[in-house]
Amino acid sequence: MEPEFPFVALRGVLSMSLMATEEELKAEIARLRSENQALQRPARGQMSLKVSEKGALSVYRLGHFPVTLYREQWEKAFGHGR
Repeated sequence: MEPEFPFVALRGVLSMSLMATEEELKAEIARLRSENQALQRPARGQMSLKVSEKGALSVYRLGHFPVTLYREQWEKAFGHGR
């Protein structure tokens, strides 16, 4: 059986129609932007990676300074060199 009214749930916000109000949409966009920014920042003490324009891979928070190596150096370090 289908419910008498179609419901759209937006993470805690319940709407009685298929169309969310402009205010609900703006609130959801703001929440998603905030969540996206929080996910992009590494947690305190958590390692992070960055690839440079030249192709080097840097590992941050492994020690006091970042470790930056090119592909060949990473392969050599892990014994996968050619």
